[in-house]
Parts: sequence; structure tokens; C-alpha cells
Amino acid sequence: MLDESVGYTQRKKSSGELSCSTKAVETRPCDASGDGRDAGLSLHASAAARDDHLRLLLSDDYTPHHLVTAGNWTIQFCDTATGQKAARQLGGALVEHTPGKR
Repeated sequence: MLDESVGYTQRKKSSGELSCSTKAVETRPCDASGDGRDAGLSLHASAAARDDHLRLLLSDDYTPHHLVTAGNWTIQFCDTATGQKAARQLGGALVEHTPGKR
């Protein structure tokens, strides 16, 4: 379903997260990843584990986050528009975080 929503290619799995490239990477690559991947999908054991993961991501003052979450998963996007589209199409909630603004 995520693939249909925003494209999901060039997959790479590591330490419980699946990172990938979305269609947005062609026009707005993610500088932080360095390898062209601009989305990271994480599955969590429970809603509490998901919430802990979100708190950890939101505590990072260096990297902007456009997070989509529902159930026991989160997806971290580098591009705002891609995060918004995924949230709409996947029925998730969008959590925006801009470093330095709380």
C-alpha cells in the first residue's frame, strides 16, 4: 500500500527499520541519508513502543521530521509533501517536527 501511495524503491533493511526511496527523492533528495533514501518505516511491538520511538525522534534537534503514524508503525519522511500524501492515503496521523521549534 505504501508503494502505491508514494513509491517505495531501493529498500534497505537494518536494525528494525526499512529505509527506501520514494518518488520525492528525484526532486528533493534527503541530505541527511547520504544514500538517496528519504523514508524510514519502523514497526513497533506495541503502541507504547511506537510512542517511545516518536518521543525519541522528536527530541532530535538536528534533523527535520515529517512523521506518519498509525497502529504500531511509523514512517519518517524527509519531504513534507510526501509525508502529507502518505498520511492521507494510509489513514495515518502526520506529526511535523522542525528542529528548534517546540
